[in-house]
Amino acid sequence: EKATLALQGFVNSFHSTGEFPQSILITGPAGVGKSHSFKALCDALEKTEKYINIVEIASASQLAVITSEESESLISAIKYSARGVHSLILIDEAQLIGKCGEAMKRILNTLIFGSGQGWKRSGTVPFQGKQIPFNTRFLSLVLITNQPEKVMKGNREAFERRFKNVSLERYSAAIMRKITVKFFEEKGV
Repeated sequence: EKATLALQGFVNSFHSTGEFPQSILITGPAGVGKSHSFKALCDALEKTEKYINIVEIASASQLAVITSEESESLISAIKYSARGVHSLILIDEAQLIGKCGEAMKRILNTLIFGSGQGWKRSGTVPFQGKQIPFNTRFLSLVLITNQPEKVMKGNREAFERRFKNVSLERYSAAIMRKITVKFFEEKGV
């Protein structure tokens, strides 16, 4: 329920402004619905009449090679954002960002931290000797991890300010009993 409320606020803001309000960090132990929450977010966003380019990266480790298909998809989404195309980038197993190559770390850091105080949500990222423009009004990162402390090292407070934190937790046995009954009632059992 907490995750639904947090993500609904993101969707409502998108519906009213046509822009992504910020990036999202979804955390919690294995099996609590982090990936399901992302799918629900995509479903809610797709109900708008806006085209959204969705890039799903199953593990941040796939960004270790700058020429990988996943890295190229991420760069394309960045370029699209500068043209006003809404792009949502999911990076699962985000705790492995530290294992990315230096070029990809610089790109992700630039997207997350921008150009400091007062930035206008747009800028450029260095990529293969060029500067690639981006606009975070049309670009949002969704990082998913069960080890949030390993996602970004350094200025933790600055990192957390830039993300909507959605923390999932296991239900208690009492709540599970209620959910199970409701689940079977909805199925006619």
